Amino acid sequence: MNEQQLQTYLNLIPELLNCADDKAKLQQFVIDNQELLDENFAEIFYQKTIAVLSNVESEQAYGLAGFIGNLSIQFYQLPRGNRKNNLEIAIKGFQAIVSVFTFEAFPIDWASTQNNLGIAYADRIKGEKADNLEAAIDCFRESLKVITRDAFPIEWARTQNNLGTAYTNRIKGEKADNLEAAIDCYRESLKVLTRDAFPIDWARTQNNLGTAYRNRIKGEKADNLEAAIYCYRESLKVHTRDAFPIECLQTGGNLGKIAFEEGNWQLAIDAYKNAIEAVEISRSWAMTLQSKKDVMETAINVYYKIVLAYLNTKQTLQALEYAERSKARNLVELITSRDLKPKGDFSPDILTELKRLRNRIRNEKIRLANEETKYNYNATSESDRSSQTSPVDRTHLRQLQQELDEFIQRHISPIDPSFTLTQKIESITSSEIESLIDDRTAIVEWYITGDEIIAFIITSGDDGKIIPWRSSSSDRTNLGNWVNEYLETYYSNFQEWKSELTNRLKNLGSILHLDEIISLLPKKCDSLILIPHRFLHLLPLHAVSVRRENSENAKSLLELFPRGVKYAPSCQLLKLSQTQKGQQLQNLFAIQDPEDNLIFTNIEVEKIASLFPNPSILAKQAATKDAIKNYPNFSSVHCCHFSCHGKFNLKSPLESALILANGENWTLGEIFELYLPQCHLVTLSACETGSIDFTSFSDEYIGLASGFIYAGSPNVVSSLWNVEDLSTSFLTIAFYQNLPSCNNNVAIALNKAQLWLRDITKTELVEWIEINKIPLDKLDPTQRSFFDRILYKMQDSDRPFENPYYWAAFCAIGK
Repeated sequence: MNEQQLQTYLNLIPELLNCADDKAKLQQFVIDNQELLDENFAEIFYQKTIAVLSNVESEQAYGLAGFIGNLSIQFYQLPRGNRKNNLEIAIKGFQAIVSVFTFEAFPIDWASTQNNLGIAYADRIKGEKADNLEAAIDCFRESLKVITRDAFPIEWARTQNNLGTAYTNRIKGEKADNLEAAIDCYRESLKVLTRDAFPIDWARTQNNLGTAYRNRIKGEKADNLEAAIYCYRESLKVHTRDAFPIECLQTGGNLGKIAFEEGNWQLAIDAYKNAIEAVEISRSWAMTLQSKKDVMETAINVYYKIVLAYLNTKQTLQALEYAERSKARNLVELITSRDLKPKGDFSPDILTELKRLRNRIRNEKIRLANEETKYNYNATSESDRSSQTSPVDRTHLRQLQQELDEFIQRHISPIDPSFTLTQKIESITSSEIESLIDDRTAIVEWYITGDEIIAFIITSGDDGKIIPWRSSSSDRTNLGNWVNEYLETYYSNFQEWKSELTNRLKNLGSILHLDEIISLLPKKCDSLILIPHRFLHLLPLHAVSVRRENSENAKSLLELFPRGVKYAPSCQLLKLSQTQKGQQLQNLFAIQDPEDNLIFTNIEVEKIASLFPNPSILAKQAATKDAIKNYPNFSSVHCCHFSCHGKFNLKSPLESALILANGENWTLGEIFELYLPQCHLVTLSACETGSIDFTSFSDEYIGLASGFIYAGSPNVVSSLWNVEDLSTSFLTIAFYQNLPSCNNNVAIALNKAQLWLRDITKTELVEWIEINKIPLDKLDPTQRSFFDRILYKMQDSDRPFENPYYWAAFCAIGK
C-alpha cells in the first residue's frame, strides 16, 4: 500500500465517525464508499483506534471505546454495502476496544464486547468457517465468566442461546457431543427466557432447540423428533405469520421438513401452508425488490415441498394450485414498483386518489422499517436490553392495503380488469385453469423441484382431468446437466451449439419423457399449451420430436397438434391474455432495421406491410423512442412488428430492451407502461426476445414478451436465441401470409410457417421467392451475391433450413 492509498483510508475515518450517530447517514456513507471500506480499511481503522485509545486519558478512552463499540454494532447490522467487509470492520472495532474494556478494569463492558465479538465471528465470511465458530465459542465462554445467571440473568440466558447456536453449527469436535452441548445451552436459556416474560426470545430459543433435537444423534430418533416437533409448535405460538412472518417461515419450514421426511404428509402440508402465508406477507412488507426476491428464493423449497406433499396424498388439484401460486411474483412486484397507471379513460380524481393511497402505504412501510431497525432481532448489544421490546405493529399497514385493494376493485377493475394483476398475485383455482381450454386442447404445465421433474397434464370437457407425471431423481439430474451444457455451449461456442441442436433436442425429449407425457392426452386433443418452469422457458419444446400412439416415426409437437402449440408463462397470465380484446388485424405498426445492419429486414418488413391495408413503418433513423411515443394512433394498432435487435439484461431485467435508432434502448420498464387495448399481435423479430432470468430459483418469467402481454396484446411472438436474418425474414413473411387462412390464430399460423421453413427444398424455395415476388433485387450486389452463394452450394432437394436453429427459435405466447 503506497502513501497516497494510506492517506485515502485515513481520511475516511473522520468522515465515518461524523455519521456514526445517524443510521441513515451511515448507510449512505457505506454506499458511497463501498470500494474503500474493505479489509485494508478495517486493519487501518483498528490500528488508528488502538493508537488513539492508548494516548488519551482513561475517562476519555472509556467514552471513545463505547462510541467505537456502538459503531461496530451498527456495521454488523448494516443492510447495505459489502457484508464481508462490514463484518471485518465490526470485528476490528470490537477487538480494538478490548484494550480499554479489560476484564480487570471494566468486566461488564468486557463481557458485553466478548458477546458481540462472538456473534460477529459466528457470522464471519472471511477465513475458515470452522475456525470462526471456534473463536465465537471462545468469546461466548469468556463472556459467561462475568455474565452469570445470578448477576445478569437475562444477558446470561441470551448468551447461552448464542453459545447453543454456535455449538449447533460447530464443525470441529464430535457432532453428537456438540449437539448435546447445544441442547444444554438452550435448556438453560429457557429457564430465564420464559414465554410470559420474554415471548420473542422464548420463541426463537424454542425454534433453535427444535433444530438441535431434529439433528440429535444420541437418544431414540422417534423421541428426538417428537421433541423437535413439540419445540417448533411451541415457537409458532409466538412466531405467527402475521406478527413474525420471517420467523414463521423459518420455523414452519423446519416443522414441515421433519413431517415431510417422516412421511407425515398432513402435518407437512399444514406446516408448509402456514409458512407460505408467512412468505407472502413478508414479501408484501419488504421495502425493496431485492429483499422481496430474497424472501422468495429463501422460501422456494417450501413451495416445492408442499406440491410434493399434496401429490404424495393424491391431492393433485391442490398441488397444481400451489405450483401456480409460486409463479410470477417478482414480475408483479417489478411492475408494482413503477406505479403504473391503469389503462383506459379515468378521471383525474381517480388517478389522484390512487396515487394518494399508494403513497400512504409507501410511507407506512418506511415508518415500519425504521421501527424494525430499532428492534433488530439480530442486535448484538444485548447488555442494555433489560426488558422485552414489542414487535412493530403492522395493523395500520394491513388496513391501508385493504383500502387500496377495495378502491381498485370498485373504481378501476370495471374499466381495466387486468390492472389488479399488476398490483398483486391473485391465486387461480384448478377449476379456473380447466376453464381456460376447450375439450380438444391440453395444457402441460411443468414444475421442477430440486429432486424431480413434475408435469401436470390438464384437459377439459366430459373426460377432462388433471394428471400428474413425476420423474425419477436421475432424470432431474440429467436435465440439469443437459441445460448446463446447452447454455454453456450457446454462450461459448455458438457454431458448435448450432450444429448439435438437433441431437440435443432428441436427448431433451428422452429426459423429459415427452412420449410418455403426450400418451396421457386424449386422442382428440389437437391443440397444446406448454407452460414451462424455470430454465425450460428457454428451450424450444415445440420442436422436440415424440412418438404418439405407438407410431414408428417420431414427429415434432408442431406436427402432432395441428391446431397449434403455444406457450404461456403461467395459467394466471394465460387467463389474462384471454381477457384481452384484440381480434382484428387491419393495421400494422412496424419498426424496420433501426440500426441499419440487418441485411434482409427491409425485404421482410416491406413484404409484410403489403399484406395490410393501413401499414405504418418507422424505418432506420426514423425508428426512435420519441417517434414511437408520439405516434398518434398507437393505442389503436392491431399488429406491432419489431424487426430489430434485442437484448436481455440478466442483472436488471427491467433494463432488457429492443434497440432502436441511434442505439436507444426501449426498455421492458417502458414497455410495461404501454397501452395497447386493440392489439392482437406483437411480433418481436429480434434476438433473444423470449429470454428470461434463468439463474433465479423462483420461476420469474420477466422478459420482453411479458411486457407486451401486460400492455394489452393477447399474443406475442418472441425468439429464444440469436436468430439468423435470412431465415427469420422468410419465416415471418410466411407467418403473416398464413394468418388470414388461420382465422388470425397466431399459434397455428406460426407453427405452419415453421414446418414449411423446415421442410422446404432449394427448388421449392426458389419457386416461392418468384411466386411471392420477394424483392431480392433490393439487395445491394454484395448482399445478393451472399444469398446466391448459399443456394449455389446446395442440391435441388436439399433443405436449407432443416436445422432447428433456423425455424424453432420463435414461440407463440399467450392466447
